[in-house]
Amino acid sequence: SLDSGAPLPEDAEPLAVAACLVDLFVAMPIPLMPEPIVKMCEMCNPSAHTAVKLVKDNLGKVEYATFCHLTALMRHALSPQFTATSHLTVESVSSLLASVWFPLLPERLSLLGEST
Repeated sequence: SLDSGAPLPEDAEPLAVAACLVDLFVAMPIPLMPEPIVKMCEMCNPSAHTAVKLVKDNLGKVEYATFCHLTALMRHALSPQFTATSHLTVESVSSLLASVWFPLLPERLSLLGEST
């Protein structure tokens, strides 16, 4: 649906919608997270407050709205009504989003001699 411009069905499960969006992020020519955010994450593990400020300050309005809506959707997909059958965990969703939004970060950290 997303690649043809057709809307997703209204009764689509959050997990199915999230999977479509993850596929869309994977296909993007550049990652959602710009270089300043990547550099900060290479240097340290920012606190939640710092991470929010970093994202707000470095994403455009559309990208920030996309980030907010997708994270809200992923939180919904992690609700007990869905995790009972999907077996998703906060760790698995976080790891997936990190790999999609920061595709070069693990490689860059390994070059610095740090584990991911």
